[in-house]
Amino acid sequence: MTRALICATILMMFQTACSSANSRDFDSSDPVHCMVIFGIAANSARQMGQPAIADEMTKRVSFLAERHGGAGWIKQITPRSQEVGRKMEAANDQRATIKLFDDCVAAQDADPQFRARTGRK
Repeated sequence: MTRALICATILMMFQTACSSANSRDFDSSDPVHCMVIFGIAANSARQMGQPAIADEMTKRVSFLAERHGGAGWIKQITPRSQEVGRKMEAANDQRATIKLFDDCVAAQDADPQFRARTGRK
C-alpha cells in the first residue's frame, strides 16, 4: 500500500481546490483529528474498493479509541469529530489534509505500543 494511493483515497472525499486552512483545524497532536482523518480514509477506501487500505485505517482508528477510553470516548467525542470533519471539508485544503494524515500516521508509527500491536519495527 503506497502513500500516494492512501492520499488519493482520502482526497476523494474533498474537492481538489486549495484554500488556506486554519492551523487549529488540522492538529495531528489531537487524537480526535487523527480519528477523523483515519475515518475519512477508511470510508473513502471502502467506497473505492480498496479493502486493504480500509482495514489499515480501521486498525489505526481502533488503536486510538482503545488508547483513549474505547466506546465511551468515541461517544463523547462524536459531536466534536463531526465538527472537525465539517471544518476539514469546508477548508478544502488538499495540502493541509495530506499533512494531517501524514503527521497522524507518523505519530502512530513512532508509538512503540502501536508498532508492537501491528508487528511493525
